[in-house]
Amino acid sequence: MTMVFLRCARIVVLYAQLDIALFLYLPLGNLLRTTDGRLCILDWGMVTRLEPDLQLTLIEHMAHLTSADYEEIPKDLLLLGFIPESQAALIKDSGVVETLADIYGAWTKGGGAAAINVNK
Repeated sequence: MTMVFLRCARIVVLYAQLDIALFLYLPLGNLLRTTDGRLCILDWGMVTRLEPDLQLTLIEHMAHLTSADYEEIPKDLLLLGFIPESQAALIKDSGVVETLADIYGAWTKGGGAAAINVNK
């Protein structure tokens, strides 16, 4: 039952992000399954509405990650505001893209976060 709930929660979080432009911070710590089987968001203070351009950038970023198009990740990180524009040229040589590729590659093989070796 837990795995079904987690799959359902993942789908709800992605639906909220991709279709109705809601971003849930720390979703798995703020979701609960009610006794009648519905999914309940516990902390709406941890939810924000995404601007259309940010929503599209997140969709593109997820598409790049899931299709292993890692060459686009530096541009995604810049557009998402994770790196300052003045540092954009350095991201390719920083190892961040390779680390993200390893993490997302491990996730796609299954096993969740436990499958990721952070000391590698």
